[in-house]
Amino acid sequence: MLACTFVADAASLALPVSNPVNVIVTADLGISAISLAPVLLPAALAAVAALLGCLLVIYRRDLPSASPILPATDSWVSWSGIPRPLLAAFGVAVVIFAVASALDLPLGLAMTIAWLLLLGVERLGGRLVGPLQGIGWSLLVFVAAMGCSSMGSRRLA
Repeated sequence: MLACTFVADAASLALPVSNPVNVIVTADLGISAISLAPVLLPAALAAVAALLGCLLVIYRRDLPSASPILPATDSWVSWSGIPRPLLAAFGVAVVIFAVASALDLPLGLAMTIAWLLLLGVERLGGRLVGPLQGIGWSLLVFVAAMGCSSMGSRRLA
């Protein structure tokens, strides 16, 4: 779990819409997400390689020779367990980000549209979890503060 979390975070460095910092940077610098990705890709690959190397060295004695847990084929862990409408909605969300990036549209708006689409498809699928359940409120406050500080620094410049 630790390795997956760290590697996913390091790999997301190259994706302009992967985290709030990248969205703010693209907005503040006035550059498109498409032009930022090739600049960040080598850094992301280096970060993933270094991280995997470090984790391998640190945890080499604890690694099992085979996977200790195999997910059920109907679980969400496997591709066959994910509802097809939700997979289609994820595909549409990727297209939304790509189009917004190519047209140099605000990525925050694209993220909001994608979130609403995914939420709607999830709701139509009968899932009864509320849209505000499971939100890490402290993270939300942190992201909002980054956005506010970014707007304030733009005014000072």
